[in-house]
Amino acid sequence: MVDFQKVDKEMLERICKNAKLELTDSEIEKFVSEMGSILTTFKTLGEVDTKGVPPAYHPTGIKNVWREDRSEKKHMDISNNTDAIEDGYIVGPKLV
Repeated sequence: MVDFQKVDKEMLERICKNAKLELTDSEIEKFVSEMGSILTTFKTLGEVDTKGVPPAYHPTGIKNVWREDRSEKKHMDISNNTDAIEDGYIVGPKLV
């Protein structure tokens, strides 16, 4: 079972600092309680006995139809997009 740590104001302030988020005191208080609720839910999910339950890879049974994956040579004439062509190459601005 996973041991979930309690989220307190100091921990949330460190998380916000690392993520470069600025929250007001009221937002911090709100998120502390919300994160506690989320972690409690995950803790409950972690306690569910799933032995013998097959994994549900796609619960709806929908299957995607994909085209056959094959390689093709496609030649696009990108010279139509610019007037800056010199000896068959696209010329960019001088950097130095």
